[in-house]
Amino acid sequence: NISLKAFIQKYQEKNVHIIGFSGAEGAAVTKMLHHFQFSKLTLHDSASEKRLFSRYQTSHKEETAEEQRQSFQFLTTLPYTYYYEQEYLKGIEKADLIVLPQAWYIYTANAKIRPLLKKIDSIGMMEMYLSFSPCRTIGITGTNGKSTTARLLHEMFEYAEIPHYFAGNDRLNRQVLDKLEVMKKEEYFLLEISNRQLLQLNTSPHIAIFTTITPDHLDEHRSFEQYIEVKKKLICYQSHDDSVILNEDDPLIKEFAEAASGKVYGYSIKGKLPEKREGIEVEEGYAYLKKEGKREKLFHTDVIALKGEHNLANALAATLSALLEGITLSSILEVLQNTKGLRYRNQFVKKINGIDYYNDLNSTVPEATIAAIRSFSEKHSLFVILGGADKGLNYTPLAEELVKPHLFPLLLPGTGTDKIVQASENFPELKKKLLFFKTLNEVVLYCDRKGKEGDTVLLSPACAYFFSRYTNLVTDGDESWLNVLTVSSR
Repeated sequence: NISLKAFIQKYQEKNVHIIGFSGAEGAAVTKMLHHFQFSKLTLHDSASEKRLFSRYQTSHKEETAEEQRQSFQFLTTLPYTYYYEQEYLKGIEKADLIVLPQAWYIYTANAKIRPLLKKIDSIGMMEMYLSFSPCRTIGITGTNGKSTTARLLHEMFEYAEIPHYFAGNDRLNRQVLDKLEVMKKEEYFLLEISNRQLLQLNTSPHIAIFTTITPDHLDEHRSFEQYIEVKKKLICYQSHDDSVILNEDDPLIKEFAEAASGKVYGYSIKGKLPEKREGIEVEEGYAYLKKEGKREKLFHTDVIALKGEHNLANALAATLSALLEGITLSSILEVLQNTKGLRYRNQFVKKINGIDYYNDLNSTVPEATIAAIRSFSEKHSLFVILGGADKGLNYTPLAEELVKPHLFPLLLPGTGTDKIVQASENFPELKKKLLFFKTLNEVVLYCDRKGKEGDTVLLSPACAYFFSRYTNLVTDGDESWLNVLTVSSR
């Protein structure tokens, strides 16, 4: 680890190369280093100059259209060296420091970087956050649930008026690298941390929260076991003064207690915690806090605005962390009862012609889509829009879920879609009701034509890269995928 001051002194006059400077992380780092007057920056992006703004828009969903325009203009007119497309990575071997985005290693264009890292220093945005911030840090990770848990915890800190910062993996959050120099030791820093960011980490947060672990990103790892070990890195560098909060209902996460250096807490929606484990457990619909030999009733789980068992677990994780940091139960309940949830996470978008449309675009693995499906009633038809790229995952559990008679799977093309079709071979009833489309507009028009009053359309891909292939939500807003419909569309 290195302090912010030491980092600036060491690299301010050195050759620093930033990979993917138009991306969410690359742009934030570029602005930060420019602020600290780094003099020899080289900014790389594999896109052509013509396509760069489009790429920038896709990576900056948190900005308005005008903010995107202004920020992009600022980034592309700095007094540094720029390399695009054919010249991408030019001179990288002469770097003293390489700043890497979290997903750099999945692109073939970056193959020449890997051997250079044996002799050239490198760093990523998340390592900067955890190393340079003087705050008490809380890191949240998991295959599913980390975004919702992080957002709930942020809302709890905000309602309780506790000074804190909130950033990390979610592109809908604004990065706060520019705030590092004004952060204070007594403040908090909440960070959502992805699997890819964990690969780069050589430090851990003071408090680590784990939500779930299911197979994901297997196209990037040698095995599921390696993926689990990467997740475990969140606590690898903790001290005895630190703590970890575990989902006791997840058998894989439960085992992380053995690797923890600090205090271990747990939460469970399915039953009592282990005898000596402090944390939150649910019994007969009530959440109870177990701490210091006492058991205190907190609230009935029905008060939580976000529905579904997965969101109950997320709520307990956030609640436990908030309670341990001194946030009052009344503040916590205010958030749990009134939170509107995340954009792109079972987000209600609009009712058109009596049909409810929900955007669950962030569900890019089968387990997340299954959880979303189960949060809706089986009394009405549920049209589920699926498709995209495969990440080496098992789609059989999703196929088994889709067999239910009230579900109607609507598929858009992709290697992940092919895996869903393959999984349906074992379920003849499902195979007969699979429907295929070429564009999202075609799917939406079909739902409008076939749906009835009270039915629901759920956009929940269960696969990767749906956003970039089939929607234009960045430029036209969250309702843009429904623009093909009008009140008189029938």
